Amino acid sequence: ASITAGQGTTQITVDWGTAGSGDVTVNAQSSCGTGMDQTKSVTVNPSVPDAPSATAGTDVSTTGFTANWAVLVGAEGYRLDISTTLDFSGGFLVNNLDKGAATSHTLSGLSPGLTYYYRVRAYNTCGSSANSITIGVQTPGVFAGWDMHELTVAGEGGFGPSPLDPTTRDSRLTVGGLTRGPGLQATGLEASDRVWGATHWSASANASVAISDGDYATFSFQAEAGKQMSFYQISVFDNFYDTTVRGSGLLQYKIDGGAFNDITTVSYASAISNRLGPINLYGIAGLQNVPDGATVTFRLVNYGADVVSKPWFILDYANSTENDFELRGTFCTTPAIYNVTGGGTACSDGVGASVGISGSQSGVRYQLYRDGNPVGLPVAGTGGAISLGSQGVAGTYTVIATRVAGECTASMSGSATVTLLTAPTAPTGLSATPSSSQVVLNWTAPGGTVTGYRVKRVRSGGGACYERLAAGTDVADTC
Repeated sequence: ASITAGQGTTQITVDWGTAGSGDVTVNAQSSCGTGMDQTKSVTVNPSVPDAPSATAGTDVSTTGFTANWAVLVGAEGYRLDISTTLDFSGGFLVNNLDKGAATSHTLSGLSPGLTYYYRVRAYNTCGSSANSITIGVQTPGVFAGWDMHELTVAGEGGFGPSPLDPTTRDSRLTVGGLTRGPGLQATGLEASDRVWGATHWSASANASVAISDGDYATFSFQAEAGKQMSFYQISVFDNFYDTTVRGSGLLQYKIDGGAFNDITTVSYASAISNRLGPINLYGIAGLQNVPDGATVTFRLVNYGADVVSKPWFILDYANSTENDFELRGTFCTTPAIYNVTGGGTACSDGVGASVGISGSQSGVRYQLYRDGNPVGLPVAGTGGAISLGSQGVAGTYTVIATRVAGECTASMSGSATVTLLTAPTAPTGLSATPSSSQVVLNWTAPGGTVTGYRVKRVRSGGGACYERLAAGTDVADTC
């Protein structure tokens, strides 16, 4: 501990340091010696903890997820809220739940296709902290599903039409139906209704040959304007392969006109009706928060068939109205674009220059960046213009907005530049040249930014004269 105020008086302030207990001893001193000690036991309690840091939800499924937060020094425990409303005005699943020292909480039994929000507070013997930032988690809903039970009219050799539109589709999506590649055939060979597929899948052991020959199926997704889509999984994949087909299926995707990227390879190991999946897609960065307006095309390349004339198809696996081929995912509303405001010139020893944005949205966090690096904590949108604080470091400031529900982002328009001025040092080389009734003064400009000079002349008889100069290093004393 150290004395911070009151030195030499009968009342002082001591910096105790970290919370805890100890003894304080006081004695008086003079030139004749030191008096007896007066001792007092003191206990300093910790202060109310800062707001903890809530982190992204994990183990997300169609019916549950795990809420997470970081350990906070000085906290004895945490209290958790989980709600279906962004402002926690209702819809509580968990309200002020005391989690003790735990830093996670798992929920189950939730509904697919909904958004859940959570926040956490830290507490100790001095009280509770403010709320953490709010984290949003979406349980994946059905993007599109194909129920072959509905395909009761065989057509096209019994293999179904191409393209085949989905039976169910989220209204926020445009879906390109199941489409046969140009190398496949739909000639009636052992096919019946309630299936979709083809014959003449490639016998090559190399998927690239099958692609070159057009032996594949495709389907596509595009979200409506203002929505970003994230793919969670192919949740249902019911298929049939003939005893002499076997082989493998390479699943790929591409964004717009880009190149196809491999997702995984499935194996058709035996001649049975089979339910594959789920095939997880949430770990593929390119399939998360796909920008609105972009089209994602999937391609299934079946290859390695022993007999190309034999069929492969998606079928009504359980003779039911459940989907036989289904994809799930989530949507995120792209944050609106506002202008970065502020910046300018400020003194290096001052408060800096203010930076903000011209507008904001509730449910969106705004992170300030300086020269590409984050500065401070994100600021929650209010529905109006917001300040991101005064910035006392020179640089170019930008802002990225992140939607709480879905974590999709958007860069705000423009940037703000902060330039710092330092107080100038003293001029050097001052000289004075008398001339008639005037004196010409000359000096060398000092370091730092100079916007003007102040000259003072002291008269021998007393009094003074001041003159401010806008620029330059020469001045005639005309006072």
